[in-house]
Amino acid sequence: MKLIFKYFREAMNRYRNAFLLSLVLILLVSAGNMLIPFGLRIFLDRIIVTNDLTMLLYGLLVFAVFLLLVTFVYACWYVSLDHFGGLYIEDLLLRMEDTLAKTSLDRIERKQYNVIKNIMYSDVLDVFRVIGHHFPSLIGSILVMIFMLALAFSFDIKLSLFIFVSILLGFGISYLSRTIIAKTAKSTNLRLKQVNAQTNEFVDSIMLVQTNHISAFFQKKMSQAVTDFIHTAKKEDFILYCVSGVVENYNTLFKIALSALLSLPFVNGSLVNLVFFTMLANMVLSEANKCEGYIRQIYKASISFVNVDEVLNFEPRQKQASLTEIQEIDFHNVSFAYDADHPVLNQINGHIQSKDCIHLMGANGSGKSTLVKLMMGLYQPSEGQITFNDQDVKEYVQEDLNRSICYLGQDEILLNTTIKEYLEIMSASSLNEQVIDQGRKLFGIDYFDRKIEKEGQSLSVGQRKKVLLMKLMLRLSDASLVILDEIGAGLDIETKKQLKQFLKEYVIDAGKMLILIEHDSVFDDLINQQWKIEDHKIYVR
Repeated sequence: MKLIFKYFREAMNRYRNAFLLSLVLILLVSAGNMLIPFGLRIFLDRIIVTNDLTMLLYGLLVFAVFLLLVTFVYACWYVSLDHFGGLYIEDLLLRMEDTLAKTSLDRIERKQYNVIKNIMYSDVLDVFRVIGHHFPSLIGSILVMIFMLALAFSFDIKLSLFIFVSILLGFGISYLSRTIIAKTAKSTNLRLKQVNAQTNEFVDSIMLVQTNHISAFFQKKMSQAVTDFIHTAKKEDFILYCVSGVVENYNTLFKIALSALLSLPFVNGSLVNLVFFTMLANMVLSEANKCEGYIRQIYKASISFVNVDEVLNFEPRQKQASLTEIQEIDFHNVSFAYDADHPVLNQINGHIQSKDCIHLMGANGSGKSTLVKLMMGLYQPSEGQITFNDQDVKEYVQEDLNRSICYLGQDEILLNTTIKEYLEIMSASSLNEQVIDQGRKLFGIDYFDRKIEKEGQSLSVGQRKKVLLMKLMLRLSDASLVILDEIGAGLDIETKKQLKQFLKEYVIDAGKMLILIEHDSVFDDLINQQWKIEDHKIYVR
């Protein structure tokens, strides 16, 4: 609950005007609701004294106009809540995106991508509901109850005490009943999931079932799963309707007791008091039920706040040292493991300097991609250190690191925009006709206005690779380390030869470093070192 209050205070401070507007509107709504029983009391007293039909019609018209006004303000309040909550949900999502962009990739992978996606969607929506609706609504309902009870006390203290204690007791019974129901429902949901799991197991094994005499095995398991589910559901339904009945019966008993009390002379029973206190009690009871529901929803959403807060507090992977050019790279006893039982690299040492072309080799899953991610600062070594120009890679500011390293991967995702816009975004510069002509000559790209869809899957493999090579050409003026991961796959032989000449002239001869993860022998003339990863080690030749 402390964390929820923290986020609510943060939202109020960040968007004070939007919050104050929603607060003013709920106060107006609350004031309107508070005035209804007070106005009713005055109205009934006047009707009884005057016994005038015209007064009755006039009073009903005033009430109708007033209720329409309250409804209008109520609608405006919900719009203001959407505005207030929308500002905060946008703020949360943008901050989460910024945090995820700056944290270590292995931190995200340990948390799991699907979990992160769920947090950014479902949990952020839960936070939005609590901050934008439940908390302000809870405040409004509490204000209404306070005023209603204060109004009741001003007319009859003893009767008001009875209403107050009864409402308080009803609140406790309702909250306790919902807790019992929620606890019981978990057992039924668990049994239902077991039925679903058994269904999935059978469907996944359908070929095995059709080719072997094992239907009885699955039917026995399914029968047991359904029996367990029905047994638990019966128990839950019995508890559910018993507990729900207790709550409903309590509310009915409260209304009967209130009506009976109001009929007694010693409590100043009268028709006006009967109508007034019955309406007032119903309104307080309704607001109390709302409060109980809001509190329950707030507690239910507490795990969402924990999840969002965890992501927002992921530590950045890079610090603030500036980097203008990478002149040399050193691996000092670098080890990396996803967990203690799955080592990937062990005690890696190596040196790369300007004009080096490293051929990084190894079987699938040997650790080539992991080594590259370590070098780019995406992963943090479990042990050891990677240095650029004798300084740990994690010390450099991320923007400088991104500018100094140009990585092209075989499975790289492209942005869903036109090719021209994609290249301008990736290079942070506009494409003039000279650059476009150069791309046509070097890589045969003549479809710059084509729309990229499905993150690049709408393009052929060759087209996608040529777009990436164009990105390389545009990034080379800033980059001092180029990493190409299977970039030659899918290119025709002529484009590969042009790429080889381009890499020699604009990368190696220009004093930059080149790392190739490549099976094609067309680039062999460029290579001056081979790094082979085998048994978690690197062998240099």
